[in-house]
Amino acid sequence: MLTIAIPQLYCGASGKKGAYNRQEVGLARALAAQGCRTVVLYPAVGAQDIETEEPAPGVKILYVPARAWRVHAFYSTWQPLLDEKVDAVHVMGDNSLGVPGLYRFCQEHGIFFYSQLGALRSQSGSAAIRAAMDLL
Repeated sequence: MLTIAIPQLYCGASGKKGAYNRQEVGLARALAAQGCRTVVLYPAVGAQDIETEEPAPGVKILYVPARAWRVHAFYSTWQPLLDEKVDAVHVMGDNSLGVPGLYRFCQEHGIFFYSQLGALRSQSGSAAIRAAMDLL
């Protein structure tokens, strides 16, 4: 069975327990319905230990200790990806400062990494950033 991890790299209001819009969990449920096992990782700023939740068959949520800088999450460890025997990491956006470290970890451990962006063009208020992102 394919195991896909979906880490949240944003430290903001979304993704919190009880929050209405947890897109990662919705995607995890849909992937589980297709026969995949999914592991969602949420940053737990200030936490010392990993907490686990299993909201549906084939869906596991891990709240992993992390630190934050503004809205960017930096996980204390990516070891859960190995512990859960993850085959692929699905990143929902590549504009977080935590992405390069996650990418390197995946490369070092033979975990397939892919990024899915839900936009065709950048919505940045900066013309320089918008031009650079639209080229990519």
